[in-house]
Amino acid sequence: MKKYYGLYDLQLDDFKPGIAGTNYSSVEEIGAERAFVLSQAVDEPTSDNMTNKEILDEYGYEVREVSEEEYKEILISQKSALLTSVTL
Repeated sequence: MKKYYGLYDLQLDDFKPGIAGTNYSSVEEIGAERAFVLSQAVDEPTSDNMTNKEILDEYGYEVREVSEEEYKEILISQKSALLTSVTL
């Protein structure tokens, strides 16, 4: 059975549009890279010595398992709706 994952923003209580995949590590890496790049614009940027998981934790993101339907919606949405998810 194929698994699907999306990047969940804990502060917004919603999935990040366009950030989803079938490989947990890939979604984690993409999310951490996004958070790292955004952090470089603030007074205290993220250290490049942090793991992907640490970066996601620092900025309030987590990778969650989603249904195939939710996965497709996340990939095509500009503003995703609130979706039910399973926390890993």
